[in-house]
Amino acid sequence: MTTPTPAAEQALGLARALARLGKTDRALGHYDEYLGQRPWDPEVIDEALDLVTATGDLAAVERRCAAWLTVSPDHGTHDHAEAVHTRRIDALVALGGLDAAFAAYGVDPVARTETVIGPDEIVALVGLRDEQPRLEWFLRHHRRLGVDRFLVVDNDSTDGSAELLADCDDVVLWRTAGSYRAANCGAVWWDLMARRYLTDQWSLILDADELFVFPGSEHRPLRDLTAALDRAGVTAYRAIMVDLYGRGPQSQHVCAPGQDPLEVFPWFDGDWYRTRVPFAGPRHNTTNYWGGVRSRIFGGGLGGHILDKVPLKRARPGERVWSGNHWCDRPTAEIGGRGGLLHVKYGHAFAAAMTTEAERGEHAGAARIHRHTADRLAEHPDPDFFDPGHSVRYTGTEQLVRLGICRTTDAATRVPVTPEGVFVPAVPRVTDDGDRPEWSVVVVADAANGWRVADVLAALADSPASEVVVVTTGDPDLAPLPDDLAEVARAAGPHRVRVVGTPFQPPRPSVVNLGITAARGRWVHVVDPGWTVAPDAFRRLDAARAARPDAGLVVAAPTPLDLALVGPVVQCAFRRSVLERAGGLCVLLGGSAAFELAQRVAAHSGSAATVEAPLGCPVGEAPRAAGYGTDVVQALAAVDLTTHHHALDADAVDALLVRVADLAAAMIDADVTASRVGSALAVVAETLRAPLPDTARSVVDTALGATVR
Repeated sequence: MTTPTPAAEQALGLARALARLGKTDRALGHYDEYLGQRPWDPEVIDEALDLVTATGDLAAVERRCAAWLTVSPDHGTHDHAEAVHTRRIDALVALGGLDAAFAAYGVDPVARTETVIGPDEIVALVGLRDEQPRLEWFLRHHRRLGVDRFLVVDNDSTDGSAELLADCDDVVLWRTAGSYRAANCGAVWWDLMARRYLTDQWSLILDADELFVFPGSEHRPLRDLTAALDRAGVTAYRAIMVDLYGRGPQSQHVCAPGQDPLEVFPWFDGDWYRTRVPFAGPRHNTTNYWGGVRSRIFGGGLGGHILDKVPLKRARPGERVWSGNHWCDRPTAEIGGRGGLLHVKYGHAFAAAMTTEAERGEHAGAARIHRHTADRLAEHPDPDFFDPGHSVRYTGTEQLVRLGICRTTDAATRVPVTPEGVFVPAVPRVTDDGDRPEWSVVVVADAANGWRVADVLAALADSPASEVVVVTTGDPDLAPLPDDLAEVARAAGPHRVRVVGTPFQPPRPSVVNLGITAARGRWVHVVDPGWTVAPDAFRRLDAARAARPDAGLVVAAPTPLDLALVGPVVQCAFRRSVLERAGGLCVLLGGSAAFELAQRVAAHSGSAATVEAPLGCPVGEAPRAAGYGTDVVQALAAVDLTTHHHALDADAVDALLVRVADLAAAMIDADVTASRVGSALAVVAETLRAPLPDTARSVVDTALGATVR
């Protein structure tokens, strides 16, 4: 947010002074002048509305809200849209009752709208448009879970959706031809329905392409879950979007009306998120996850797509409902557990739907995500979402719990990570074992540091015939291929330069996995972004291998357990046959993925050779930390897995946890120095939840003390 101009500051000062003097009309004029220059200031928006409300002129409150919402109708255009919609509805209800609010937003009755909802019923609130092919299974799935009633707003469907729903005895149906975006992406409709029908019943807010699941939901009714939440004092239950897709081009996947979508869309990304942000949302009361298959295929900022929703809540009519249902107004203590939303939209009609919605502009921020997706689909029509480096077949909610997507509880204590709780992609076997290169050097680069192919070839000068595998993706942060790459390749002597890639945008560890998978060499060495390879690297590596011919791993450290938790992959070289047994980098471990892979390979090979000096050196800027405690979360997970790989005793585990504490202390210092207070608090929160020994906890305490001083 930019600093207010002197004119804006003067207007706000006059507005506040005139308001104190009771000069309401003149004060509002200056408030409008200020907001004309700084329309994103929620405090001042509320001040102006409070001033009008104090006069008792609710019609003026409603008019002012309606005018402001014409410009900023949804959370994608203004963070305060929810508050203004709520105030508008409150004013409408006070002026003319709830019917006036329904009329103002153009929501009209269709079928069974005089229904009275019982106090013990579980209801689903649904907004939809042209979803007829999905509705039969959607209704069947949620009826089986125990949903008693569906409160539906149909947004002017023309495909028979409204007619199908009107024939269902358990559906209360309203209809609107109004703008989805002007209704804050459906949040207003859910607010209106809750005010009309609900008191404190458990309610699910769903889209028609979402199937709600929770741990054990295959054999456990929804009432069991809500009873458990009641006993725990939990009133809001989160869920993670699980994007399901088929194998092969999207145009091949047609889900017939009434067909189980899992028969057509059985796959999802095992490395399910890219970015984790604690203390997130407008109330800073939840942890948000961003990513999923949409990020991998279509890219986008901050991990591309938010995966969190809060679909299940005890109703509180009149409570603020957030656009997209991604957040809620409840205290953190009332938000617990985590289910899943099986997302079944990626089929033969997906590309056409994205084009249509991009043109309509009816989603958040004038459908900016839909426009981005439509543009990517225009560049790469009919993509295949399946990728063996990411895709796992859905088997049920037990699998989602193992992968950390669903949680049986949301306890303050940390849940240890197990091998079953992470996705490790397989490294395929090289079937042609004849004329193979000795080394495969995988080169990944970013726009700041450029490609290092010539450096690698120079380091390979005294080595047997080898290959350099250059990895490209559709990620704009990766450098484009250098113009002289073909010339460099021709001058490579016995060595070969190969380019492999994907038009999509996988997370960075997956880019490394792409190179490892393509590598044919007997040994694999990775040059990660931000690092180069030392001129004598392969002489050192060859000497280390000669000293330990049984080694499956060469590391630039005294022992594998002394690898830095956030050390770059360039510090390791792997026998590819061992990688074929152990797998590739675990993407969810981020900066600690190289450490965990080294431990896993060492466990599979039973032997490691060492060299005394780094095999490369940093160039340009070092990769940024993930922040918000994510680096600590990933390091702790790597320690958990390492403990499993090597059956470490308590002293060895404590030694690793002290190094995690060192990392946490460095993160706290860096965050406080850069005024990233939220990120520093998240680091503290993660260390408080961690099973750190006293020696490790004292490291963090010292860092906190230093920052306070």
